[in-house]
Amino acid sequence: MIEFYRNWLNIISHGNNNAIGRIKMHSHKKVFLSVGMISSLTLLSACGGDSSNSNSSYIPPKVMSEVKTDLKLLEKTLPSTQSTNVDTPVYRYTQIFNKENDQFKTSYRLEFDFDMNANTLYRLEADYDTLINATPNSVKLTEFEKSGQSITVKKEFQCSKNNNPCANIVNSVNMKTGQAKLDFNNLLLTKQSWVDAPINTIMLVGSVEGRLTEAPTKVQLPESQSRTLNVSFLPSEHDQISSLSTQYKQLSFTNHNQAAFQLDELSIGIQNNQVQYVNLTFPNLIIYPLYCGVFTLKCQNGTYNPLNYAVTFHNTKINGIFFGDLYLNGSTGL
Repeated sequence: MIEFYRNWLNIISHGNNNAIGRIKMHSHKKVFLSVGMISSLTLLSACGGDSSNSNSSYIPPKVMSEVKTDLKLLEKTLPSTQSTNVDTPVYRYTQIFNKENDQFKTSYRLEFDFDMNANTLYRLEADYDTLINATPNSVKLTEFEKSGQSITVKKEFQCSKNNNPCANIVNSVNMKTGQAKLDFNNLLLTKQSWVDAPINTIMLVGSVEGRLTEAPTKVQLPESQSRTLNVSFLPSEHDQISSLSTQYKQLSFTNHNQAAFQLDELSIGIQNNQVQYVNLTFPNLIIYPLYCGVFTLKCQNGTYNPLNYAVTFHNTKINGIFFGDLYLNGSTGL
Protein backbone atom coordinates (compact mmCIF):
# COMPACT_ATOMS: atom_id res chain seq x y z
CA MET A 1 0.00 0.00 0.00
CA ILE A 2 2.87 2.45 0.62
CA GLU A 3 3.81 2.93 -3.01
CA PHE A 4 0.21 3.43 -4.14
CA TYR A 5 -0.24 6.45 -1.88
CA ARG A 6 3.22 7.67 -2.82
CA ASN A 7 2.31 7.76 -6.49
CA TRP A 8 -1.19 9.06 -5.92
CA LEU A 9 0.03 12.08 -3.97
CA ASN A 10 2.78 12.85 -6.47
CA ILE A 11 0.25 12.81 -9.26
CA ILE A 12 -2.52 14.99 -7.87
CA SER A 13 -0.18 17.37 -6.07
CA HIS A 14 0.44 18.76 -9.57
CA GLY A 15 -3.31 19.07 -10.24
CA ASN A 16 -6.06 21.31 -8.99
CA ASN A 17 -6.60 20.03 -5.45
CA ASN A 18 -4.03 18.39 -3.23
CA ALA A 19 -6.50 16.45 -1.10
CA ILE A 20 -3.94 14.44 0.78
CA GLY A 21 -1.99 17.58 1.54
CA ARG A 22 -5.14 18.90 3.20
CA ILE A 23 -5.34 15.77 5.37
CA LYS A 24 -1.80 15.99 6.63
CA MET A 25 -1.95 19.60 7.94
CA HIS A 26 1.77 19.85 8.55
CA SER A 27 4.92 21.17 6.86
CA HIS A 28 5.29 20.24 3.22
CA LYS A 29 8.77 19.03 4.05
CA LYS A 30 7.49 15.98 5.95
CA VAL A 31 5.04 13.31 4.91
CA PHE A 32 3.87 10.10 6.53
CA LEU A 33 3.75 6.71 4.83
CA SER A 34 1.16 4.02 5.26
CA VAL A 35 2.38 0.55 6.04
CA GLY A 36 1.68 -1.82 3.38
CA MET A 37 1.35 1.20 -1.49
CA ILE A 38 0.72 5.19 -4.46
CA SER A 39 4.04 7.31 -4.74
CA SER A 40 4.19 6.03 -5.67
CA LEU A 41 6.66 8.40 -1.66
CA THR A 42 3.57 10.14 -2.56
CA LEU A 43 2.29 9.24 2.21
CA LEU A 44 -0.10 8.91 4.85
CA SER A 45 -0.16 6.79 7.96
CA ALA A 46 -1.52 3.28 8.27
CA CYS A 47 -4.12 2.55 5.64
CA GLY A 48 -6.87 0.00 5.22
CA GLY A 49 -6.24 -3.16 3.31
CA ASP A 50 -8.11 -4.67 0.42
CA SER A 51 -11.52 -3.37 -0.54
CA SER A 52 -14.74 -5.24 -1.15
CA ASN A 53 -15.24 -4.18 -4.75
CA SER A 54 -17.29 -6.48 -6.91
CA ASN A 55 -14.79 -6.25 -9.79
CA SER A 56 -12.40 -9.12 -9.05
CA SER A 57 -11.32 -9.83 -12.63
CA TYR A 58 -7.85 -8.40 -12.17
CA ILE A 59 -5.13 -11.05 -11.82
CA PRO A 60 -1.78 -9.56 -10.74
CA PRO A 61 0.93 -10.71 -13.14
CA LYS A 62 4.52 -11.40 -12.21
CA VAL A 63 5.67 -7.85 -12.70
CA MET A 64 9.07 -6.32 -12.40
CA SER A 65 9.98 -2.68 -12.77
CA GLU A 66 13.62 -1.79 -13.12
CA VAL A 67 15.86 1.25 -12.98
CA LYS A 68 19.26 0.98 -14.64
CA THR A 69 21.69 3.85 -14.22
CA ASP A 70 25.23 5.11 -14.18
CA LEU A 71 24.09 8.50 -12.94
CA LYS A 72 26.49 10.47 -10.77
CA LEU A 73 25.97 13.47 -8.50
CA LEU A 74 27.89 14.98 -5.60
CA GLU A 75 30.55 12.32 -6.08
CA LYS A 76 27.89 9.64 -5.55
CA THR A 77 26.87 6.98 -8.05
CA LEU A 78 23.18 6.18 -7.81
CA PRO A 79 22.47 2.43 -7.73
CA SER A 80 20.50 0.44 -10.27
CA THR A 81 17.53 -1.29 -8.68
CA GLN A 82 14.50 -3.43 -9.45
CA SER A 83 11.19 -4.44 -7.91
CA THR A 84 9.35 -7.71 -8.34
CA ASN A 85 6.27 -6.37 -6.52
CA VAL A 86 3.63 -4.92 -8.81
CA ASP A 87 2.39 -2.58 -6.08
CA THR A 88 5.77 -1.04 -5.25
CA PRO A 89 7.40 -0.10 -8.56
CA VAL A 90 10.79 1.59 -8.61
CA TYR A 91 10.01 3.09 -12.03
CA ARG A 92 6.72 4.80 -12.83
CA TYR A 93 5.36 5.94 -16.18
CA THR A 94 2.38 8.23 -15.61
CA GLN A 95 -0.11 9.64 -18.11
CA ILE A 96 -2.00 12.70 -16.85
CA PHE A 97 -5.18 14.21 -18.34
CA ASN A 98 -6.15 17.70 -17.10
CA LYS A 99 -9.45 19.24 -18.16
CA GLU A 100 -9.05 22.73 -19.60
CA ASN A 101 -11.90 24.53 -21.37
CA ASP A 102 -13.89 21.27 -21.58
CA GLN A 103 -10.97 19.51 -23.26
CA PHE A 104 -8.40 17.15 -21.76
CA LYS A 105 -4.75 18.12 -22.11
CA THR A 106 -2.23 15.29 -21.82
CA SER A 107 1.05 15.41 -19.95
CA TYR A 108 3.49 12.81 -18.67
CA ARG A 109 5.70 12.08 -15.68
CA LEU A 110 8.63 9.67 -15.42
CA GLU A 111 9.88 8.73 -11.94
CA PHE A 112 12.94 6.71 -10.94
CA ASP A 113 13.67 5.61 -7.37
CA PHE A 114 17.12 4.83 -5.96
CA ASP A 115 17.36 3.27 -2.50
CA MET A 116 20.79 4.27 -1.26
CA ASN A 117 20.44 2.47 2.08
CA ALA A 118 17.85 1.77 4.76
CA ASN A 119 17.57 5.46 5.61
CA THR A 120 18.07 7.33 2.32
CA LEU A 121 16.04 7.38 -0.86
CA TYR A 122 16.61 9.46 -4.00
CA ARG A 123 13.87 10.15 -6.52
CA LEU A 124 14.40 11.57 -10.00
CA GLU A 125 11.28 13.01 -11.64
CA ALA A 126 10.87 14.42 -15.16
CA ASP A 127 7.66 16.12 -16.39
CA TYR A 128 6.71 16.53 -20.05
CA ASP A 129 3.96 18.01 -22.21
CA THR A 130 4.92 15.48 -24.87
CA LEU A 131 7.39 12.61 -24.89
CA ILE A 132 8.36 12.75 -28.57
CA ASN A 133 11.70 14.55 -29.08
CA ALA A 134 10.87 16.78 -26.13
CA THR A 135 12.78 18.69 -23.51
CA PRO A 136 11.16 18.14 -20.11
CA ASN A 137 9.33 21.03 -18.49
CA SER A 138 11.14 20.17 -15.29
CA VAL A 139 13.57 17.70 -13.79
CA LYS A 140 13.70 17.29 -10.02
CA LEU A 141 16.00 15.27 -7.81
CA THR A 142 14.84 14.82 -4.23
CA GLU A 143 16.63 13.22 -1.32
CA PHE A 144 14.41 11.68 1.37
CA GLU A 145 15.30 10.47 4.84
CA LYS A 146 13.34 7.43 6.00
CA SER A 147 12.58 6.68 9.63
CA GLY A 148 10.03 4.03 10.51
CA GLN A 149 6.72 5.02 8.90
CA SER A 150 7.76 8.61 8.19
CA ILE A 151 9.69 10.13 5.33
CA THR A 152 11.23 13.59 5.31
CA VAL A 153 12.40 15.67 2.38
CA LYS A 154 16.04 16.59 3.05
CA LYS A 155 17.23 18.12 -0.23
CA GLU A 156 15.61 19.08 -3.53
CA PHE A 157 17.24 20.35 -6.70
CA GLN A 158 15.42 21.26 -9.91
CA CYS A 159 15.51 22.75 -13.37
CA SER A 160 12.34 24.07 -15.02
CA LYS A 161 11.23 26.10 -18.00
CA ASN A 162 10.30 28.98 -15.68
CA ASN A 163 13.56 28.98 -13.73
CA ASN A 164 16.85 27.51 -14.91
CA PRO A 165 15.52 25.79 -18.08
CA CYS A 166 16.44 22.13 -18.49
CA ALA A 167 19.08 21.49 -21.15
CA ASN A 168 21.61 18.89 -22.28
CA ILE A 169 19.14 16.00 -22.07
CA VAL A 170 18.58 13.30 -24.67
CA ASN A 171 15.28 11.41 -24.26
CA SER A 172 14.39 8.03 -25.66
CA VAL A 173 10.86 6.94 -24.74
CA ASN A 174 8.76 4.07 -26.05
CA MET A 175 5.15 5.06 -25.34
CA LYS A 176 3.87 1.53 -26.03
CA THR A 177 6.11 -0.27 -23.55
CA GLY A 178 6.76 2.62 -21.16
CA GLN A 179 10.51 2.08 -21.41
CA ALA A 180 12.44 5.34 -21.13
CA LYS A 181 16.08 6.37 -21.14
CA LEU A 182 17.36 9.83 -20.25
CA ASP A 183 20.95 10.87 -20.94
CA PHE A 184 22.28 13.85 -19.00
CA ASN A 185 25.31 15.83 -20.15
CA ASN A 186 26.11 18.10 -17.20
CA LEU A 187 22.48 18.98 -16.44
CA LEU A 188 22.47 21.85 -13.95
CA LEU A 189 19.96 21.61 -11.09
CA THR A 190 19.54 24.41 -8.55
CA LYS A 191 18.62 24.16 -4.88
CA GLN A 192 15.03 24.92 -4.00
CA SER A 193 14.64 28.01 -1.83
CA TRP A 194 13.38 26.20 1.27
CA VAL A 195 16.19 23.64 1.36
CA ASP A 196 18.81 24.13 4.05
CA ALA A 197 21.82 22.74 2.24
CA PRO A 198 25.43 23.93 1.98
CA ILE A 199 25.46 23.75 -1.83
CA ASN A 200 23.32 25.67 -4.32
CA THR A 201 23.71 23.61 -7.51
CA ILE A 202 24.48 20.08 -8.62
CA MET A 203 25.28 18.53 -12.00
CA LEU A 204 23.75 15.33 -13.34
CA VAL A 205 26.09 13.29 -15.51
CA GLY A 206 25.24 9.92 -17.03
CA SER A 207 22.03 8.10 -17.88
CA VAL A 208 19.00 6.54 -16.26
CA GLU A 209 16.69 3.95 -17.80
CA GLY A 210 13.32 2.65 -16.63
CA ARG A 211 11.75 -0.64 -17.73
CA LEU A 212 8.37 -2.29 -17.17
CA THR A 213 7.48 -5.90 -17.88
CA GLU A 214 3.86 -4.97 -18.54
CA ALA A 215 2.87 -2.14 -20.89
CA PRO A 216 1.25 0.98 -19.41
CA THR A 217 -2.51 1.48 -19.57
CA LYS A 218 -3.70 2.33 -23.08
CA VAL A 219 -5.99 5.25 -22.34
CA GLN A 220 -9.01 6.06 -24.50
CA LEU A 221 -11.32 8.60 -22.91
CA PRO A 222 -14.98 7.87 -23.73
CA GLU A 223 -17.67 10.51 -24.13
CA SER A 224 -19.16 11.95 -20.97
CA GLN A 225 -22.39 10.64 -19.50
CA SER A 226 -24.98 12.04 -17.13
CA ARG A 227 -24.39 10.85 -13.55
CA THR A 228 -25.42 11.66 -9.98
CA LEU A 229 -23.50 11.36 -6.71
CA ASN A 230 -24.95 12.07 -3.27
CA VAL A 231 -23.68 12.09 0.28
CA SER A 232 -25.94 11.26 3.24
CA PHE A 233 -25.88 10.84 7.03
CA LEU A 234 -27.46 7.39 6.85
CA PRO A 235 -26.83 4.43 4.52
CA SER A 236 -29.76 5.34 2.29
CA GLU A 237 -29.90 6.83 -1.18
CA HIS A 238 -32.96 8.83 -0.11
CA ASP A 239 -31.35 10.54 2.89
CA GLN A 240 -29.01 12.81 0.98
CA ILE A 241 -27.58 15.99 2.48
CA SER A 242 -25.65 17.15 -0.55
CA SER A 243 -25.14 16.45 -4.24
CA LEU A 244 -21.53 16.26 -5.41
CA SER A 245 -19.88 16.90 -8.74
CA THR A 246 -19.53 13.76 -10.85
CA GLN A 247 -17.17 14.71 -13.69
CA TYR A 248 -13.42 14.24 -13.52
CA LYS A 249 -11.19 17.31 -13.66
CA GLN A 250 -8.06 15.20 -13.78
CA LEU A 251 -7.28 11.55 -14.53
CA SER A 252 -3.88 9.93 -14.17
CA PHE A 253 -2.72 6.41 -14.96
CA THR A 254 0.55 4.99 -13.60
CA ASN A 255 2.13 1.92 -15.19
CA HIS A 256 -0.62 -0.63 -15.90
CA ASN A 257 -2.47 -0.94 -12.59
CA GLN A 258 -2.76 2.40 -10.81
CA ALA A 259 -5.09 5.34 -11.43
CA ALA A 260 -6.18 8.51 -9.63
CA PHE A 261 -9.19 10.74 -10.31
CA GLN A 262 -9.81 14.28 -9.12
CA LEU A 263 -13.23 15.97 -8.97
CA ASP A 264 -14.33 19.25 -7.38
CA GLU A 265 -14.84 17.78 -3.91
CA LEU A 266 -13.68 14.18 -4.29
CA SER A 267 -10.38 12.40 -4.89
CA ILE A 268 -10.28 8.68 -5.71
CA GLY A 269 -7.35 6.25 -5.84
CA ILE A 270 -7.49 2.98 -7.79
CA GLN A 271 -5.12 0.03 -7.66
CA ASN A 272 -5.52 -3.33 -9.39
CA ASN A 273 -9.05 -2.31 -10.48
CA GLN A 274 -10.17 -1.72 -6.89
CA VAL A 275 -11.08 1.44 -5.04
CA GLN A 276 -8.28 1.93 -2.53
CA TYR A 277 -8.79 5.51 -1.39
CA VAL A 278 -11.56 8.12 -1.32
CA ASN A 279 -11.21 11.63 0.06
CA LEU A 280 -14.12 14.09 0.32
CA THR A 281 -13.42 17.73 1.12
CA PHE A 282 -16.14 20.38 1.16
CA PRO A 283 -14.93 23.73 -0.29
CA ASN A 284 -15.26 25.71 2.94
CA LEU A 285 -14.03 22.91 5.20
CA ILE A 286 -10.78 21.88 3.55
CA ILE A 287 -9.05 21.03 6.83
CA TYR A 288 -11.82 18.61 7.83
CA PRO A 289 -11.80 15.92 5.12
CA LEU A 290 -13.72 12.67 5.16
CA TYR A 291 -12.12 9.55 3.78
CA CYS A 292 -11.88 5.80 3.52
CA GLY A 293 -8.85 3.70 2.73
CA VAL A 294 -6.78 5.45 5.39
CA PHE A 295 -6.11 4.33 8.96
CA THR A 296 -8.53 1.52 9.83
CA LEU A 297 -11.54 2.33 7.62
CA LYS A 298 -11.53 0.36 4.37
CA CYS A 299 -13.27 1.52 1.21
CA GLN A 300 -16.23 -0.80 0.77
CA ASN A 301 -19.00 -1.05 -1.83
CA GLY A 302 -17.08 0.99 -4.39
CA THR A 303 -16.75 -0.48 -7.88
CA TYR A 304 -14.32 0.61 -10.61
CA ASN A 305 -14.98 0.02 -14.31
CA PRO A 306 -11.64 -0.02 -16.22
CA LEU A 307 -13.47 0.23 -19.56
CA ASN A 308 -14.85 3.72 -18.99
CA TYR A 309 -13.01 4.70 -15.75
CA ALA A 310 -16.29 5.16 -13.86
CA VAL A 311 -16.46 4.59 -10.11
CA THR A 312 -19.81 3.60 -8.57
CA PHE A 313 -20.61 3.81 -4.86
CA HIS A 314 -23.35 2.06 -2.92
CA ASN A 315 -23.47 3.11 0.73
CA THR A 316 -19.70 3.56 0.78
CA LYS A 317 -18.85 4.79 4.26
CA ILE A 318 -16.44 7.67 4.74
CA ASN A 319 -15.39 9.13 8.06
CA GLY A 320 -14.16 12.47 9.39
CA ILE A 321 -13.00 13.62 12.80
CA PHE A 322 -15.76 16.21 13.20
CA PHE A 323 -18.47 14.71 10.99
CA GLY A 324 -18.61 11.07 11.99
CA ASP A 325 -19.78 8.68 9.29
CA LEU A 326 -21.24 9.76 5.95
CA TYR A 327 -22.25 7.61 2.98
CA LEU A 328 -21.68 7.95 -0.76
CA ASN A 329 -24.20 6.76 -3.35
CA GLY A 330 -23.99 7.24 -7.12
CA SER A 331 -21.19 7.33 -9.65
CA THR A 332 -18.38 9.43 -11.04
CA GLY A 333 -16.88 9.51 -14.52
CA LEU A 334 -16.27 11.61 -17.61
